[in-house]
Order: sequence, then structure tokens, then C-alpha cells
Amino acid sequence: SFDDIGCAVVNRNNECATRQMLFDGHAVVVDYASGEELPAEKAFFALKTDVRTPRGFGIVGFKDKTQAEKFSAEHGKGKGFKWFELVDEKLK
Repeated sequence: SFDDIGCAVVNRNNECATRQMLFDGHAVVVDYASGEELPAEKAFFALKTDVRTPRGFGIVGFKDKTQAEKFSAEHGKGKGFKWFELVDEKLK
């Protein structure tokens, strides 16, 4: 359990390939708009937003791509990312 999506990504990326696949298949995020839980692999993410997250990564998840892109354009990087694009991002 992680309190920040960025921490989950950093932790996942420090694992071997087999454990990364297991992580990907079991990771759950909360839709920022509705509070609904959904598989991370089906979510869209807004990066580097002005939302204050516990560890400061500013990543928020959405179940809808349009919502993620709109939110990101207004509060962040301007693009909605899928899980596998997110884990390829260089996070500090």
C-alpha cells in the first residue's frame, strides 16, 4: 500500500522484471474524480500536477482519458498517461 502514486512507481521500477509484472497486475489506483478504485493498468494519469500528494509527486489517476487530459492541461503537463507510459517516466 502506497500513499502516493509516484512512490508506487519508484518502488515498482526498483524490482526485477518478474516482480514488476506482478506489481502491474495487482496495482490499484483511486479515480481522482469519483474515488472509485480501478486497476492501474486501466487508469489514465495526470503528471506533475499542482495537486499536493503525500510525497510531492503530484500524480493523480482517472478512469477516463478525457478527464485525465483535461485535468492535466489545467493543472499539469497537458497529457493523460497510461500506466506503462507512467512507469517509463523519470520520477525524482
